[in-house]
Amino acid sequence: MNSIRYFKLKNDGGFVARIKVLYKNMNNEGGNVSYDAEWIEWEMKGYDDICVCGERTVDLKDVSEIKEGAVVKLKAVVVLGKDKIASEVFDFYKDASDMATYRISGTTLKPKLSLQK
Repeated sequence: MNSIRYFKLKNDGGFVARIKVLYKNMNNEGGNVSYDAEWIEWEMKGYDDICVCGERTVDLKDVSEIKEGAVVKLKAVVVLGKDKIASEVFDFYKDASDMATYRISGTTLKPKLSLQK
């Protein structure tokens, strides 16, 4: 798994999109490492719409609920359409400099989500 600190979503679709982050925090009790059983969903507070041809970046370091070492993946919310969840999973570390950049395209009923880098 690659380590990242940022998610970026570029909207090339015919709709409004939003970013959500799915995560599982790491538990390290007594030297045994485990992760939460279920994915937890986090979304931005305030204005978070990504209009057509727009993009938005989330710095996971600023998200207090997501702890160092958590596994994370992107969920692209398609307003009034079908959401898409990325298949790629990453490790989150505050000192990582890498960004996972995604592009969403298509229509509300047939969106396509692809990892760019």
